[in-house]
Amino acid sequence: MKNDKERFRPLNIELISSIIKRSEVRFEQLLIRDRLALNLDMAVNKVGLQLFDKVRSLIVKDYRLLRVLSGEARLEINFTEHVVVGGDILILPENTYVEIFEVAPDTQGQIMAFVPERHHQHLLLCRHFVKRHPAPKDWDDITLLLHAIYSIASSEPYRAEVADLLAIALLRHVATLPGSDEEHTARSAAEMLYARFMAELAACRPGKQPVAYYADRLCVTPQYLSKAVTQVSGKTASEWIDKAVVLDARILLRDPTKTVSAVADALGFPNDSYFCRYFRRQTGQSPTEYRRSGGVE
Repeated sequence: MKNDKERFRPLNIELISSIIKRSEVRFEQLLIRDRLALNLDMAVNKVGLQLFDKVRSLIVKDYRLLRVLSGEARLEINFTEHVVVGGDILILPENTYVEIFEVAPDTQGQIMAFVPERHHQHLLLCRHFVKRHPAPKDWDDITLLLHAIYSIASSEPYRAEVADLLAIALLRHVATLPGSDEEHTARSAAEMLYARFMAELAACRPGKQPVAYYADRLCVTPQYLSKAVTQVSGKTASEWIDKAVVLDARILLRDPTKTVSAVADALGFPNDSYFCRYFRRQTGQSPTEYRRSGGVE
């Protein structure tokens, strides 16, 4: 397990700044303070996905709230596809897989990224939510909280403890609102097992594990797990595992400090030759070709 210093690190301000400089996205109200980043006026211009040219797939390393004011985006969160539109709100906890497929040119939103102090970790929720069109009163309350956080974070001296508690209050408030994609009136046994499998797949990373590994963690047989996953999703458990491994590989390969051998080792492959064959079979490119292409998927 990672130590606290590594797990609860400050936001990577240099990375955020570099993305902003090469993007076609407006950041007129961007504020970065230690473990908190907040932007109340984010807009994608007509070029569309410029911001995401190099980061269409990522693993969220903090807690994020995204409020969509207008436009539309199609993305996959922990291997489940969502289409979000103006009026929707997303909560993404740390270690969430995100793949961005399309963002409409008129998309506007507000985003908060937050790394909590260790003693606040227990207050935060561990799974993602997509909230559909909260009631006007709830929407107004969220606006007040976002502006309160912005005001505290932009003041001197910076009261980090107050900003932390307000950010946590905002995340918990949104998470308890009705209208989540995850709400169902009834779920079959297969659907519940599939949901648990997808959660395990997102949590048990990086590394390629066999279906039997996940079946053991879920206390079912590999055959039963495979049947349930295929029945619900139309993909086999092995296909989902491969998808997760390839996503991890792409993210690791975008780090220029890592050799292909280091990436293969991090993903649990016995050697880089085996990893290269696997990656080519899954993507149609070798790891080196993927890097030369700029990592654009």
